[in-house]
Amino acid sequence: MSDVAVLPENKITADVQAEPTVLLVGHPNVGKSVLFHGLTQKYVIASNYSGTTVAVTRGSMPYAGKQIVAVDTPGVHSLHAAQTSEDEKATRRMIISAKNPIVVQVAEAKNLHRSLLLTAELAELRIPMILVLNMMDEATQAGLTIDIPKLSKALSIPVLMTVATKRQGIDGIAEQLPFAAVPRMPQVFEKPAVSIICDNAIHQLVDQVLTRKKSPTADLKVRAGNLMMHPLWGVPFFCMAMYFMYQFVGVFGAGTLVNYLEKKVFGAYMVPALAKAFTAVVPLPFFHDLLFGEYGVISMGLTYSLAIVLPIVFTFFLAFALFEDSGYLPRLTILSNRLFKYLGLNGKAILPMVLGLGCATMATMTTRILQTKRERFIATLLLAVGVPCSAQLGVVLGITAAIGSWAVFTVLGIVLMQLCIVGFCANLIMPGKPSALVMEMAPIRLPKLLPILKKTWYRMRWFTREVVPLFLWATLGLFIFDKVGLLKLAERILMPVVQGVLGLPGAATPAFVMGFLRRDYGSAGFFRLFEQGQLTVLQTVVSLVVITLFIPCVAHFLMMIKEQGRLRAMGISVFVVTYAVFIGWLVRQVGMRLV
Repeated sequence: MSDVAVLPENKITADVQAEPTVLLVGHPNVGKSVLFHGLTQKYVIASNYSGTTVAVTRGSMPYAGKQIVAVDTPGVHSLHAAQTSEDEKATRRMIISAKNPIVVQVAEAKNLHRSLLLTAELAELRIPMILVLNMMDEATQAGLTIDIPKLSKALSIPVLMTVATKRQGIDGIAEQLPFAAVPRMPQVFEKPAVSIICDNAIHQLVDQVLTRKKSPTADLKVRAGNLMMHPLWGVPFFCMAMYFMYQFVGVFGAGTLVNYLEKKVFGAYMVPALAKAFTAVVPLPFFHDLLFGEYGVISMGLTYSLAIVLPIVFTFFLAFALFEDSGYLPRLTILSNRLFKYLGLNGKAILPMVLGLGCATMATMTTRILQTKRERFIATLLLAVGVPCSAQLGVVLGITAAIGSWAVFTVLGIVLMQLCIVGFCANLIMPGKPSALVMEMAPIRLPKLLPILKKTWYRMRWFTREVVPLFLWATLGLFIFDKVGLLKLAERILMPVVQGVLGLPGAATPAFVMGFLRRDYGSAGFFRLFEQGQLTVLQTVVSLVVITLFIPCVAHFLMMIKEQGRLRAMGISVFVVTYAVFIGWLVRQVGMRLV
């Protein structure tokens, strides 16, 4: 990886006297973040770019015997003025507003033509830059050879080869920063004719510097990737991927890990031991209830966040990183794009929807991958309306299976129908249209363990810092509400609706209140009533439909506040409760006429 071309006759346009700001820019999935961590190694700070919700990672890297600022900008498909992506807007503004900027374009070596189109757009900004061709090992495996000196001379900028996952070639980047220059190539404007000229010129340049040799392995990967996007043959791949996701996140994460941590580690050992030690030091009932009571900050808040949500988050992040690095994620979104258009979304929404079957809280956070605020709102609304988490789904299936297979299809069919109706109506009512699906088609590759673990670690660290405090504050609020009698008041307020509108016994009211604390608690409450013979078959179906469509659990509600703001989260919750009660009433009326 020693092929670095620097032209001594180039005029150095980067100000080496002033302290530069290094901006890593590139398409999504080109290894930019891996390269960034290789350059900075530590002092990494995550922040939001001013005026946006785009996550930006900042760090420091060595340069001329001192530390300078390095920024990992969001992945972009284009910097063209006609673009609408928030990520692309933020990246363009960062490049223009940075003090003494030097752009390090990180490109996928296998996709040289597309990479050079972005280089042309960067050249239009007249910012000094160097070009880093990453993933050279994959390019070699695909039978590609790039004449680095020739490419560097044609562009008049330094060009380097790297394999970021193996730290090959990374050290040479800092050495080449003083030689950064504005690329010499056709400019990109909005006029179609000029764009065509630029595209043709770049095609000619690629033909001059790139040679191809047939690779059977690469051809096989291409054919497999095409099958994954096929409307018919892509379905088996989708079923296998979703089965893996459900088993790993829903069954192993939300089931095995949660049960072990919640019941054994926290329930049987940690919480009782802490409660005993605390009572010995502070023998005051009020403070014992505050920390270890039914709504205790430790017994409920800490247990909920660390023993229940964290295992689900961990398994999700691990599976998500696996899908990212394997190249299956963009193919899955393309496969599901046509269906989600009717719901006001594009194919990217398949991920939050499926993940909602594991944990709706986690899924709501992943709506960030959607491009527009409109799409993020619709996806959050659909998750709140009727995507049951794995724990709740298990209880629902257990009850309906005891009644008969018809009950399973009835309850799930009604819930699925509401998702389609609400999504379709939201698409009609809300101004705007689903955004076009623009995806960087990463190659099919065998994921590497170390990058997956690193991604998971950084995301887990972020989640722990950002979300866990929310659970603790929410639990404190529930403790206060319980002490002042607001929870009992909620039961009394719901009683007329539960009995009069839904036709359920009064004993079902606490189950709805508990459903706000945890969805599966509410479903489990109906399961006990069903076992005790207090619910008829029709009442059981009505109660399960309503609790599935009912207000999200407190953790989900907090995540909605974080992602959508207080007003929108409250609006969604009010709508969901009203809609769930209406559908429950409708099911009851239809059932009474059929029985």
